[in-house]
This record gives sequence, structure tokens and C-alpha cells, in this order.
Amino acid sequence: MADQSDRSVKPGGDISPEERAEFKRRLSELDDRLDEAQERGTGVKNEAGRGKAMGYGLRIATDIIAAVVVGGGIGWFLDRWLDSGPLLLMVFIVLGIVAGIRNVIRTYRLMAAEFGTNTGMDLDDISTPERNGDDPN
Repeated sequence: MADQSDRSVKPGGDISPEERAEFKRRLSELDDRLDEAQERGTGVKNEAGRGKAMGYGLRIATDIIAAVVVGGGIGWFLDRWLDSGPLLLMVFIVLGIVAGIRNVIRTYRLMAAEFGTNTGMDLDDISTPERNGDDPN
């Protein structure tokens, strides 16, 4: 903790005019830096990246749901046509899940390749606290 004896604080808690001016200067400087950071953070590139990430997320969700629905639909239709009970429904739902996971992996590889060409990095090279063995908290 800082030693209070080296500050020129008056008994009422007031600060000297020089300290007040220094405080206002530092506050103004911080405001300027914050404005610059906000302008950098909301640029077109970040908005485009955010939209692209949302697109990938929706694509992955759609791939999984569509594969399961199509697999289930084919299984249901074949079960009704062949009068085989729920056997083909279960088989084709499992096949739909496998197809959905395969599509997610393909989308991830496409996303990783695109990320690498834009940044020169690989998604697997990104350092996270969990990968480094560090505690994130």
C-alpha cells in the first residue's frame, strides 16, 4: 500500500491544485486512449469477423439438425414402407448424427484454413490458459 506521508493531502481530504491538474490531465489522457481502443474494436474488420463467426455457428447448428432430421425421415419412411418397426428409424438417426458430426468437422477445417490464411496462424496454435496448463482463474 502506498505511504500517505509522501502525498500533499490536506486534512479535509482535498488535494492540492497541482495534483488536481495532474489528475485531470491523466483522466483526459485515459479518455483519449479509451476512445481510440473503442474505435479500433468496432471497426469494419471486427464486424465482418463477428458476422462470419455467427455464420459459421449457424451453419454448424443447421448441419447437425438437418442431418438428424433427414436421417430420421429416411428411417421413418423406410420403416413404414417395409413395415420393419422402429429398427431403420434408429439406424438412420445414428447415421444422421454421424453425418452431422462429419459436416461439423469439415466446417471446422474450412474455418481453420480460412483463419490461417487471414492471420498466418492456425486455430490449433492459439494459446489458451487450459492448453498451457495454467489456471484460468
